[in-house]
Amino acid sequence: MTIYISITAAKILLQRSRKQYNKAIEQNVILENKIEGKNQLIIQVQRLKDELKDMNIELAIMKNKEDGEYGPLPMSTAAPVQKSTKYSHYTLGKTDALLDPNSNPVKMVQEMVGRVKFSVCN
Repeated sequence: MTIYISITAAKILLQRSRKQYNKAIEQNVILENKIEGKNQLIIQVQRLKDELKDMNIELAIMKNKEDGEYGPLPMSTAAPVQKSTKYSHYTLGKTDALLDPNSNPVKMVQEMVGRVKFSVCN
């Protein structure tokens, strides 16, 4: 009789263990899906930031053309390039100056045009 009780107790314990194991697997799958979703959102946010930056540059160029202001700024008035920030590993190869929300996109574009004109002339 004690052998029968021991076998029954072992079966009950095994069933409980299987339920806990299956529940843990389900929770791991849910957490992995949440992590993957978060990673995709991070990528999407970075793309949107890049797109916004590009649109701001385009807008600044359009405003600049409307005002009749052409030509690059002198190199001495151009904004200095900053060194890396703590978020520079998220930039996917972009320079920190391009990602700086306080930088002037008009000045950046004018500086780029000035560099291109300088390199073409030389």
